Amino acid sequence: MDKLGSKFLALLYLLLAIPVLAWGVPQVSVQVDSTDISLSESIVYSVKVNDAIDSEYPNLEGGEEFEVSLIGPETRVEIVNGVISQNITYRYRLMPKKEGTFKSPSASVRIGGEIFSADPVKIRVSKGADLNNSEIDKVHNFATQQLSAKEVYQGQQVDYQLQSFSTDDPVEFKPENSGFDGFWSEEIGKLEKSATQIRGKKFHTVRARNALFPITSGDITIPARRISLKVRERQRHPRSRITDMFGLDPFSDPFFGAAFVGIGEKILQAPELKLKVKPLPPRPALANIIAPGVDIVGATSLTLLGDGGNIKFGESASLSIIIQSEGNLNPINSLELPNNLGFRAYEDPPKVNQFESAGKIITEKIFKVSIVPEKGSKIVLPPLKLQFFNPETQKYEVAATKSLRFNIIGAPQESAKEETPEVPPALSQSTQAESIKEEPVLLDETWMEELSRKISPQLALLGLVLLPLTLGLGVMVFRMLSKKASDNRFKNEIVNAQDISGLAKSLYKIISARVGIDTSGLSNESLKAEIRARCSSSDLAFALQSLLDEIDLARFSGKDATDIEALKKRMLSIA
Repeated sequence: MDKLGSKFLALLYLLLAIPVLAWGVPQVSVQVDSTDISLSESIVYSVKVNDAIDSEYPNLEGGEEFEVSLIGPETRVEIVNGVISQNITYRYRLMPKKEGTFKSPSASVRIGGEIFSADPVKIRVSKGADLNNSEIDKVHNFATQQLSAKEVYQGQQVDYQLQSFSTDDPVEFKPENSGFDGFWSEEIGKLEKSATQIRGKKFHTVRARNALFPITSGDITIPARRISLKVRERQRHPRSRITDMFGLDPFSDPFFGAAFVGIGEKILQAPELKLKVKPLPPRPALANIIAPGVDIVGATSLTLLGDGGNIKFGESASLSIIIQSEGNLNPINSLELPNNLGFRAYEDPPKVNQFESAGKIITEKIFKVSIVPEKGSKIVLPPLKLQFFNPETQKYEVAATKSLRFNIIGAPQESAKEETPEVPPALSQSTQAESIKEEPVLLDETWMEELSRKISPQLALLGLVLLPLTLGLGVMVFRMLSKKASDNRFKNEIVNAQDISGLAKSLYKIISARVGIDTSGLSNESLKAEIRARCSSSDLAFALQSLLDEIDLARFSGKDATDIEALKKRMLSIA
């Protein structure tokens, strides 16, 4: 084969070795660098187009509350495993025209003759710093604190922001006082660092956010807050006569001097804020409400995960009950489900999640509940209800779940009352006399002969059989009496316990007696593992583990007397 043929085959092999390039499915999305700004700030609004060979400029609709100006597009091409990805980002600057909560523009992009769209995002615009144009020209560093509302109900979530503005790049943001008297506080996300323009002047910003829940009504003042802000400051070397004469000092040059920076500290103070907190109206009394002693303020949902069906007697059905609310759910640690409907309900400590939605923090509590039937052929879990106050409607509303029905398989039937046999009327003396027959008397009969005559072989055999049964019954009665005495002792110790430590000691004794575990030297986690491995009753194992969890929770969170009494009731049910 000649050289030309060899080169052709090599080129063909190389082409076959290269993977076939492909394009992904185009996608369009919008995003902003901040969803909470002041009236004097601007934000960057981006329309991102992914996996598009060729796209037109976006068509923006809506967002009339903002002045929109194009910054420009940015294109990026990647090839990963033979798949080409071309991403184009069209950036715009949005300047708000007024205060309020508005939607950004939506975007639609034509790609290959097909239209791809992206929904707008919500942006909250507040008044912000009250500075005029002349002050902006003079000010290089300042701080503000803001609330999303000036008037709320007791317990209603309000968004709080503490923000610094500096012309130099900040490297450390440290408020001197981070407490909030009169509020339950939850941090929202991490510190947000960005840049903004206020009336044409660029500032670097650092923002801290909190969700505040006022715990009392009346006028509350959030005091002025000081911020220690460390920034990178430009430094210049002093000029000398020699360097001015010969011009040999590069560090005095404006271009080179700007490259050398130092760290400086600025003390900023944000002015105080005032908030008016209105009291809640009286809560209507409703039946079958879970967590009745807690006021939840804000949109709330209640979800029950699980289905009805069949439950074998002695086993359990697992359910999940989920509460999501923009209100404060921290006081709710138990659903207090009823235990008088033919079943017992055992709760695990709730799992807590938090996330942000539309500028508010949403708290989610997930309760795992086990339903254990106690009797009957069926049980019904009625609809669960949770009452909350809706600030938008200014009324109390109820979130409710569906009802569940379970069929119980293998439950023991309730024994019918035994009928008392009829006693025949007493015989008359004449009848009794007639029924008595005289028997001959043996005068010289020994006691052995008398015993043999009175005890038949069948009766003797029956005695031999009943003797061990009688002994076993005696032993059983003795053990039952001993257990009852032990149970009474446990119950007395539980009732007389004064604190969590006393209840824990009683619980360890119950575990030792019921499961046969030496509890000395074992942690609660090790003890729960031993219970799971050695306890034959799944219900008892679950109840003991739940009580151990409650003991740990009480030790570390500090429960009040009401919670201790609730623990006593649960322990008495298994003692």
